[in-house]
Amino acid sequence: MLATHNYWNNKTEVKFGSGARELLIRKVSKQKVALFCSQSAAERLKKDPVLADLFALENVIIVSDFSDNPKLSEMEAISERYFQDDVSLIVAIGGGSAMDAAKVASMTLKGKQKNLILSEILENPKLAETIPTIEMIALPTTAGTGSEVTPFATVWDHAEKKKKSLSASGLQPDLAIIDPDFLTGLPLEVALSTGLDAMNQALESLWNINSNNISQALALRALSSGLEYLPEIRDIKSSETVRLGLMNMSLMAGMAISHTRTGLCHSISYPLTMRFGLPHGFACAFSMVEVLELNGDSISKVLSFGSITKEQIRDTITAIFQEYEYEKKILKYGLGKTAILEELGNMYSPDRANNNITPVNHQIIVDIVEKSCQRFGII
Repeated sequence: MLATHNYWNNKTEVKFGSGARELLIRKVSKQKVALFCSQSAAERLKKDPVLADLFALENVIIVSDFSDNPKLSEMEAISERYFQDDVSLIVAIGGGSAMDAAKVASMTLKGKQKNLILSEILENPKLAETIPTIEMIALPTTAGTGSEVTPFATVWDHAEKKKKSLSASGLQPDLAIIDPDFLTGLPLEVALSTGLDAMNQALESLWNINSNNISQALALRALSSGLEYLPEIRDIKSSETVRLGLMNMSLMAGMAISHTRTGLCHSISYPLTMRFGLPHGFACAFSMVEVLELNGDSISKVLSFGSITKEQIRDTITAIFQEYEYEKKILKYGLGKTAILEELGNMYSPDRANNNITPVNHQIIVDIVEKSCQRFGII
């Protein structure tokens, strides 16, 4: 049975349950649709018994020419290519990258009609709230980013070597179709990275100066699911219970950060992705234990409402790292302590780091990074 939800302060209608993706077919039949999915996802979806027919519909444009971390140049090229196609519905199927690309396009295809380009919107964030967006439906195929319910989108500017963000109420998808069945085809390494991202989002929304009772309740639900099901992620293909638990973690964490935004772990993570290509979830997890040690005592009362302790979180995360060989997975990206420390100046992103409940400075970030390197044997 599908569940329908409308959560606090969020325009996104959520359809959640096994087989939920069947709802998409009815939505696309009479509109001009831009379908955002990666090339690899498109190949899998062409074999999906429910969604395969999408790729043969004349009213559907398939957009796959964006990277795992969508580049500014790619997104500007997409808006230039499709802004005259009279697209009335945007669909995103995939992980965070497909969501980011689709969200940006939902705004820039309209912005282009006003002679605005993405770089101008990024330089003047207030413009984002003035541009209407195209209706959007999001179908996450990972249990990680929560992007299907957030008002944020990320663009990577490789010329400036910076991650840039858009934030506007119009970027929240109108409908999120969350079908745990998608997770049966997810490689374990991708599932682990995205799952760690969701757990990190839950924690960062708790140790956050913007948190309140509602965001805390959502984050605690996400964290509880993560502590129970993330250690069992090896069973993601065979266990419907694990898939439901992981999708619930991702959804609740996405709802929580849609209010609080993320924090220090994300701030530290961005240059790890930009310089080394470390997947986003693994990059966020790099400093997660050390940031927990920094903030754990400050959120102990909130954690008690969920019958959770700092020690339980630390021990669970550490066990996940060991069980699933996190250290081995990240070292293959060529991380070295000297190179990581060269990025310290880029690890302080004020709009993220300043959300941390414990005020941070350069030395605190140095200590966190050095301890994290030591934890994972990075020399």
